[in-house]
Amino acid sequence: GYYALTHKSGDRVAIVLNGNSFSSRNAQRTIERIQLDYRTRHTVAKNVKGVIDHEEGHQLEFFVNGRNDSVLSSLYQQYESKETEERGADGILIRYTSKMARSLSNYANKNEREFIAEGWSEYRNSSKPRPLAKLIGDRLQELYREATMR
Repeated sequence: GYYALTHKSGDRVAIVLNGNSFSSRNAQRTIERIQLDYRTRHTVAKNVKGVIDHEEGHQLEFFVNGRNDSVLSSLYQQYESKETEERGADGILIRYTSKMARSLSNYANKNEREFIAEGWSEYRNSSKPRPLAKLIGDRLQELYREATMR
């Protein structure tokens, strides 16, 4: 990812921040870019914590094999869609992947793993996550409970 990524090495998984993006020289610009991506509905992460939680969503998805879960796959297929665009009230161009962007974000439409990570990020960062993020977060927690009870 541009800001951070989930790195897997052997049986270890880590969240790695992009050192160039978060250098002392670029950190403020990166934070402003994260906020712009949020305002244009590119992602659900409105701050660095949201970016970290997005990456945590990837780790959780790997751990519970969420990409192969029929419930999450079905949700993704229901919301996956083509891109459209419109200007927001402040004049900023917002690109919608129609149903997906309105329900979560444009980035969630990239693939099923990003869909799950975006849903988890909103689930963790909103006191009232939208219905799709709530479904994703609840399902990941259920899969986690199942995986750790074995």
